[in-house]
Amino acid sequence: MTRHNKKEKIIKHEEKVKYSVEPWPNLPQQLLNLIGKQHPDLMQNISFHGVAKSWRAGPKHCSVSSQLTWLELCDKDQQVDHTLNISFRPGEYSWYSKRPRYNPWTRFHGCSHGLIVAGGKDPAEYCLLIPTARNSFWSIPPWDATIPFKLATLSTIPSNNYKSWSVLVLTGCSYPLFVACHPGYPYKWMKQESTLLDPNCSKRKLMQLTNAIGFVGKFYAISLQGTLVVIEEIESKFQITKLSRSRAVPSVFSKHLKEYLVESNGDILLIFLISEQSTRKVDEVEVFKLQMDDLSWLKLDNLGNRTVFAGTNCCMSVNASQLGCRSNCVYFNEHATDIWKFYEMGSDTILSCFDDYGSETKSPLWEEPIEENKFLSFLLESGLERNVYLLGARDLKIGESHAPQYCKWTSLSEYGFPEVAKLKRVRSLDIHSKIRAGVLSPRTSSHWLWKHILEDDSSLMQSYIQHAKLRDDDWFEVELCEYYTENEDDCIEIHLKWMEDCAYQEESLIVE
Repeated sequence: MTRHNKKEKIIKHEEKVKYSVEPWPNLPQQLLNLIGKQHPDLMQNISFHGVAKSWRAGPKHCSVSSQLTWLELCDKDQQVDHTLNISFRPGEYSWYSKRPRYNPWTRFHGCSHGLIVAGGKDPAEYCLLIPTARNSFWSIPPWDATIPFKLATLSTIPSNNYKSWSVLVLTGCSYPLFVACHPGYPYKWMKQESTLLDPNCSKRKLMQLTNAIGFVGKFYAISLQGTLVVIEEIESKFQITKLSRSRAVPSVFSKHLKEYLVESNGDILLIFLISEQSTRKVDEVEVFKLQMDDLSWLKLDNLGNRTVFAGTNCCMSVNASQLGCRSNCVYFNEHATDIWKFYEMGSDTILSCFDDYGSETKSPLWEEPIEENKFLSFLLESGLERNVYLLGARDLKIGESHAPQYCKWTSLSEYGFPEVAKLKRVRSLDIHSKIRAGVLSPRTSSHWLWKHILEDDSSLMQSYIQHAKLRDDDWFEVELCEYYTENEDDCIEIHLKWMEDCAYQEESLIVE
């Protein structure tokens, strides 16, 4: 009879665990497109999910000490499978190769410094996926399946020097409090047991870490009750070296909150989405910066040129000028309605997102910059001054430009260009860009020219692109079209496509 009751309890517990599939990262579609097609380096800015907490209080008839409030986790029993929501190469999503199709890396447990910490159906197998490179991942030691694997983060940007970086896993319990390792020798996890009481827990419970971020070789973790701890490796052992005196909680009243840790322009930021009553609505947003000298949290009222995106399962900070989005604000997604709103730091208000026609939108839209990183120069041609608007290689959308096997970003100081795209094994070309007509002289004709250089025998490219002129600086110049500037609000798009199967696949083409 006892065995039957135990079995019945186990079945009921398993039924409580919720399983779901969700796309990751949960960010505005326009931002996902920019990351996948133009700025894959922004993957390094993305941190993993936020931690949802609720305030609890002891019953009034208990003692005074039990009336103190404490925090509890929301959605504790939930198992989520993920699908990558960014297409770095159109049509390719099976970047977790060398894995059986029936057991892919679909359960994400962290994103740090551009890598995704992921597991599969086997609770003992995890790896560090490199989403921007096909068939690439870092191996980590086998995991003890009896220990919960809640959240993982990296101490710094990974390199082949395995001793220079490490992986930290939060277990969500006290035994062990956390587990850490180096990807290289000795290739094993090091457990950290703890009998440390959380100083901010009114119930005097052992510390339980729920959120963490790796920063400049160290780990900064926040406990369930808002205590910040610093974890460092000292004499080949990972241990807690500092505790904060201040508590990482909102400064205003709330029943529910969601906290995010994210690195922003060399600082660690703590973002709170605050719900006064129902979790279906965000009523307040607060942003704090970690003061490294005393581990205190400084409330910010200005982000400058930075913008924070807080999705349901991720968070990232971006340079607003680079992307063209609104600056000095926090975009966030209300999970209940799946609608994006933004908190304007300057006015301390939460606003809905609207399109150019004044209609409310579910996801923010903005006009991407087309003048960023461009410069205006003047040339003398035939004794006349001519206005020349130069688009650099970074301003062009070059097919396969972010695949390292096809493209390398470098500089040619001898030509005066800070950065050029060196295309390797050229088989086809698909280059396009756009600018506003307003940057050109009004009511004039403009000639679109394409400049490139072939490293070896330049006559090879001549057979595929007609009318290429060799300039005095050894670059080729091809006139693509002529455009008459009339309406400054027009958007001029140019597209160069060369799809012939070239026999010279080992040639290198440099695009400026």
